[in-house]
Amino acid sequence: MSRGRAPRPVRWPRVGWTAWAISLLLVGCLAAPPPGGPGADPTPIPDTDPVAGHDVTLSPDGAAVLAGQDVRITASVTPAFEGDLVWSSDGGLLLADGLGATFRAPGEAGPYRIAAAVPGDAASEASVDVVVTGGLAEPFTLVMIPDTQNMVRTSARASMVIDMFRWIVGQRDARNIAFVTHVGDVVAYPDRETEWVRARAGLDLRDGVVPYSVAIGDHEYLPEEDKAGSVDRYLHHFGPQRYADYDWYRGSHAAGLSHVQVFTAGGRSFLHLAVEWEPTGTADDPATPLGWARAVLEANPTLPTIITTHAYLWDMPGAEGRFPHTAREGFVLVDGRKTFVGASGETLFATLVEPFPQVFMVLDGYHHKAEIPAKGKFHQVSVNRAGSEVYEMLANFQTWPNGGDGWLRVIEFVPGGGAAGLDRIEVSTYSPVRDARGDDPFQDDERGRFGFDLDFGRRFVGF
Repeated sequence: MSRGRAPRPVRWPRVGWTAWAISLLLVGCLAAPPPGGPGADPTPIPDTDPVAGHDVTLSPDGAAVLAGQDVRITASVTPAFEGDLVWSSDGGLLLADGLGATFRAPGEAGPYRIAAAVPGDAASEASVDVVVTGGLAEPFTLVMIPDTQNMVRTSARASMVIDMFRWIVGQRDARNIAFVTHVGDVVAYPDRETEWVRARAGLDLRDGVVPYSVAIGDHEYLPEEDKAGSVDRYLHHFGPQRYADYDWYRGSHAAGLSHVQVFTAGGRSFLHLAVEWEPTGTADDPATPLGWARAVLEANPTLPTIITTHAYLWDMPGAEGRFPHTAREGFVLVDGRKTFVGASGETLFATLVEPFPQVFMVLDGYHHKAEIPAKGKFHQVSVNRAGSEVYEMLANFQTWPNGGDGWLRVIEFVPGGGAAGLDRIEVSTYSPVRDARGDDPFQDDERGRFGFDLDFGRRFVGF
């Protein structure tokens, strides 16, 4: 905290200058000095300047914030001052309003000086420092659950799902697990209640432990992939009512198949958007699933955002990337013929990802076009309209041995963990099931273990 006080300015006397000027005109030479004569003491004019001599005090001083976060600076002035102070900063964004200002921290770490003064009274200036500590305050982990459908089809494999979630719960504190997202295809046959029971024996272990999401996949529709089919069992088990008691759950589309959550990790808030499989509708109509998802993003422009949806990338050999319009599989029957109506991966990118700089990660499952060990795995880095990177990842092991064998994705956010002092998103493919039975628990190929170096501070601000 610092203070400033203005010295009282020196005021020179005002005397009979008009008379003096007249005498100059009359005699055409130097006139006598002003009344009082040489050496006379000047008569000072009382100081009535309303802006001189103020003390300004700012608080808080030394506040520590993450890049992109706001801190409120308030001022007190003595003697009382009514009006707007003059505010300044040497970085970041400063929004001033009278005796207060909001400082939004820039992407670059370091100390920043915020100052304020009474207008016309420069000596009253006071300043405080705000320390920007970086993009994240501490490491944290996000866990991605690929399609579990073929593990819950039989009682012999169903325990794998339980083991996956026991591991997550057991590792929550050690790994600082902040969120768990299931990419959909929880079950293979939605009309078989035993599959839901087997799946929930594992998934329910998260309740009250860690925020989570369960996206809807094509296997949750009955008939499969029919966008006009029944989704009653999904809604019964993972509809909006399931999350009613959790403050991290922020709502759903009217149909209950797309959801939004906000969780806290690394000292900041993140938005997670679970978008239904191949959402229908248009981007400009918020009543539709696609339009609703876009409206959520438009309403939350400052929250770093992760999207999970069942289908986005695919692993088609030689054509890996976002799956094209011609590969859509969500249909409705029109005159007995299939009409494909959902959004492709390319449409999702153009509608929900590319225009929104806060979206930095997209996760999906569903596709498995390649051969093992590449099957069901792909990742890429795309660039949005603002020129920022978006990290996109596919994981689906349903056709691997044992219906998936307990494979999951561990996504770790590590401040300073990258090359040359950068931060790191480290991704590993791990199976607690294989680990427990003594098999190699990691996939160490280039599609199973990888990562991204970035500056969290710069990536999470500026949008």
